[in-house]
Amino acid sequence: MGLTPGTRLGVYEVIAPIGEGGMGQVLRARDTKLDRDVAIKILLDAGLIESSEHRRHLQLNMAPELLISLEDVLLRLPTPLVFDHFGRVPQPDGIKHQAYRTIRTLLDKGQTWVKMSAPYSTSKVAPPYADVANVAKDLVRVAPERLVWASDWPHPTATERPNDAVLFDLLSEWAPDEAVRNRILVQNPEVLYRFPASGELR
Repeated sequence: MGLTPGTRLGVYEVIAPIGEGGMGQVLRARDTKLDRDVAIKILLDAGLIESSEHRRHLQLNMAPELLISLEDVLLRLPTPLVFDHFGRVPQPDGIKHQAYRTIRTLLDKGQTWVKMSAPYSTSKVAPPYADVANVAKDLVRVAPERLVWASDWPHPTATERPNDAVLFDLLSEWAPDEAVRNRILVQNPEVLYRFPASGELR
């Protein structure tokens, strides 16, 4: 998936290739928003299709505008994608925002995952973050098999340190069914991170 000069990736415009290897292609690009040159790395098929024991995934934490602009690129990647913090879907638009629709499109492809973490990072209201709860509940409804929970400890982006117990308890509100919660907390991480199955632990 080589990218040619002039290709736009969100705010970045490709200038020239720098190098290419087993993990991907490194490109010199222009950040048109900050008006400076940067190096970006695009993961290629050759570096991503590996044995089932060692397959990698790509973890993403990006601005919603960049996510929307990269939808076509992300759809072409053969590797599993994992979005941090509910994909950083902006509030108060939530499930009506194009970023959420992009995540839903990627989920439909069958190899995208979403981390249910850091609801405070996008919420516009106080705990229990009712606006983010709408996103969480809709994700539970449409793709419970593609969700994992994370604490985001030690909360590097929080302006005020949240209570971890309160954050964990929110999962019971987002996913009231115990079997679904068990899937999010146990079975899904086993699949995504290749952990031993819970029945195989000693």
